[in-house]
Amino acid sequence: MAENKFEQILWGSRYIVLVSVILSIISSIIMFLLGGWDIIQAIITNNALFNENINNNNDLLFKIISSIDLFLIGIVLLIFGFGVYELFISEIEFAKNKFTDSTLKIKSPSDEELRVFFDNTSSSWIEPSRRIGKYIILDPKNFLNEIEI
Repeated sequence: MAENKFEQILWGSRYIVLVSVILSIISSIIMFLLGGWDIIQAIITNNALFNENINNNNDLLFKIISSIDLFLIGIVLLIFGFGVYELFISEIEFAKNKFTDSTLKIKSPSDEELRVFFDNTSSSWIEPSRRIGKYIILDPKNFLNEIEI
């Protein structure tokens, strides 16, 4: 009985990750806004087109690259927030229905796909005289064996 109650409390404690999910999404939005503001500010203040005292664009380039860093951090925070939510709380049903054929979705190849791949990569597929380098593919059924093409 005590074990069941403990497991129930333990399972319910997973909702504490909602704090990190919400804060990472808010932080991501702030990073995007700051990055956008920095780019607008850099274009206005560090651009040789708008300011005659500027001889080169090094400061403009530095500010834009720094802003891109803010965008990248914002993307990482978004990925973290969505990933933690889906890992601990539940799948996002709306997104699952929208991105069923996404190119970013990773799936394991079926046995038929593997067979077709290995049949197509036989030595008759590439003429030996046209080979430039040596290709090595790991056998998915036995990772210790290498298949040379």
